[in-house]
Amino acid sequence: MFVGLSVAAILLGLVALVFAAYNVAMIRQMKGLAARVEDLEAAVNLLNSEEKEEEEEEEEEESAPEDAVPVEADPPEAEKPSGPPPPVWQEFVDSYNKLAETLAAGADDAGAAGFVKDKELSMLTCTGHSSDEEGKNMPNYMMEEGVAKSMYWAFSIPGRPLDYAIVPNPMHAYDETMHTENGMKETFASNYESGSMKHIRVKVPALFHKKGDAWEIAQPGVLQLSE
Repeated sequence: MFVGLSVAAILLGLVALVFAAYNVAMIRQMKGLAARVEDLEAAVNLLNSEEKEEEEEEEEEESAPEDAVPVEADPPEAEKPSGPPPPVWQEFVDSYNKLAETLAAGADDAGAAGFVKDKELSMLTCTGHSSDEEGKNMPNYMMEEGVAKSMYWAFSIPGRPLDYAIVPNPMHAYDETMHTENGMKETFASNYESGSMKHIRVKVPALFHKKGDAWEIAQPGVLQLSE
């Protein structure tokens, strides 16, 4: 009797194990199917999205006029040169040097008068020398109305109405009188030694500050002279 019961129990246990294994296999299969379903849904959604984008692009192409010109991308901007911007007086000095060269080559003086008018220049002359507050013998400057009689031309610096860029009048050759009596040696550093120099090139203009009727040297300029 006990033997029969043991055999029955063993059989029941085997059936239970088989049923449990079957359930585990089914659960795994269902999980696998669920994962595959999720993957398929994701793929379908991606295809639907791409198809929708293609349809929208086709609609845009159909709605666009036939003679429409495709818009080209803006060309890349040229690289800007590095370094500080040029001084505010640089353009004036460049124009002055061109004029000075033409006058040295024998051009008519009428070009000088036109330049003074066009640039709205003030004209100065040196009236002698006197001692300044530090005891230095410095030139005295005053306004001059005649272009040919003036020794200096003054360009008003934009935005600074009392400050001026100063250049020599290129109608005059640079000689000993200009150097010593007309204040050039105090107003400009130069390579002058002796004789008469027709070619005047301004490397840096002198900077003057105007106080009432007085003109003061704020910074001497630099000239390059040649015969």
